[in-house]
Amino acid sequence: MKSKNNQFQEIDPLIENGETSRAMELLEKLDRNDFNSEVVSRIVKIHLMNKQYQMALKRINEHSRWFSENQPTFYIETLIQAKSYVPAYQFLISIQENLKDSDYEALKKLLFQEMDLFKRNSKQTIIELKKSLYHIGNHNLIEQQRVLEQSFSLPIKEFEEAVKFALVDPFLNQFMRVTLLEQLVSLQSAEKVQFMWIDHNQYEVIPSELTIFNKDPLYRDIIHQLDNEIKNPSEVQQLKQSLEIYYRLSFPFETKINNSSTKWIESLTSENPDLQARGRLRILDEMLQDISNILK
Repeated sequence: MKSKNNQFQEIDPLIENGETSRAMELLEKLDRNDFNSEVVSRIVKIHLMNKQYQMALKRINEHSRWFSENQPTFYIETLIQAKSYVPAYQFLISIQENLKDSDYEALKKLLFQEMDLFKRNSKQTIIELKKSLYHIGNHNLIEQQRVLEQSFSLPIKEFEEAVKFALVDPFLNQFMRVTLLEQLVSLQSAEKVQFMWIDHNQYEVIPSELTIFNKDPLYRDIIHQLDNEIKNPSEVQQLKQSLEIYYRLSFPFETKINNSSTKWIESLTSENPDLQARGRLRILDEMLQDISNILK
């Protein structure tokens, strides 16, 4: 049997000559074994060559952690070529500190050039994507997720405009409302936006000044405390899952629910019948009722 390197010597000329069907056939045989970045990167390249953008995204996102950590430039260039502009810019922002200034500027220039080209050549598509995002609240949660993923092809400015509109849609599922605000946080959007919180009031927030839940020091402190105080691993996992739901739904005003890790722990464990019940906080009761109403 040929080694992978020898097989690549056969496959690479096929790709270069545009014989992608035969190259893909050989790569798929190699892909049946354990993950190999060289195999997957070639499969992604062929999908991009054939303008099969969703397939390219699917394959690289199956191993997004590996590619983002080990081949960040290839990862972001794939996102750009696949017209997944919003995740591309979010990822570029997240790795800026690890890049040389010249590399960061080169990737940013490439991204904005591609977005400008998309604006010029796909005006109707942009209108349709923005319209879908404007009215995202008209769909069920599964459809809302599909609309959001499609909107990632919008140029950054157009995406931000549509999200700002959706954030105050009273019919939008609160999970999705939080997800949309988190998108703006990851884009470091500096303009003020109106956000409807779980108390049904609107608040003015600046996304670039907010911290997504899993990077929040208070959230991390709660996780650390759960790991140290709860001995049963299955109970810890259950409490972490509950915490993520409650914490995300209370974003970006988590301290209005509980302002310390100890109070969050008390509220979480009082909901678990396997642990000693502790006094519920009134504000958490109200939040749970809001969540119940949202999920109806």
